[in-house]
Amino acid sequence: MTKNMNFLFKDDYSKSFLSQYTEIISIKLKVKQINEIKKSNITLIYSSSPAEVISNFCFPRNTKKNYEHIISIDKNFIYLKNNDNKLIFKTTDIVALIMHEIGHVMNEPDTLLFPDSKEYLKQKEYYADDFVRSSNPLVFKNYIVSLHNKTINNDIPYISKEQKEELIIRLKKLESNENYLNLIGHIKLTNNLRKARNKKHPKNNS
Repeated sequence: MTKNMNFLFKDDYSKSFLSQYTEIISIKLKVKQINEIKKSNITLIYSSSPAEVISNFCFPRNTKKNYEHIISIDKNFIYLKNNDNKLIFKTTDIVALIMHEIGHVMNEPDTLLFPDSKEYLKQKEYYADDFVRSSNPLVFKNYIVSLHNKTINNDIPYISKEQKEELIIRLKKLESNENYLNLIGHIKLTNNLRKARNKKHPKNNS
């Protein structure tokens, strides 16, 4: 069986620019992991404009409503340069970026555990980072650490001082191998908690 992640693309334009990164991901993941990502109906789009319309032409007409996970990768971020006019990010850094965004779909924290909205937003980043690390600890952890370090240590216009401070915290959590992984196959913790509650408090069907 050939491992690839072409299912992430609905248009050739995005595929032509981003497949170099998804090919690396497919090599580093197991077939089972790739299949779980495929079930989540994620679409990867290459953005070359500050604003754009993402139209229904991208998606099959018979697709159910729960397919709508669109990850837009910004060209301006990929090709950021430092003061020496050299690219800040390597190919593996962009691989980590894509995996982190996939992690937001695959490993989302439960709002029941984090009812405070600010804390929930922080946890979303920790969980997505942990998805990257846990997917292949020997490889992807180094990728995501490199991405964060370069984001912290370079002057990136739309990354604030506060965001860099939060990235430092995220790096410490990655280095400590703090585990936020909710994913069990394709079943998230949210679903597990709901099932547990339903067993304790079954609905009255009468």
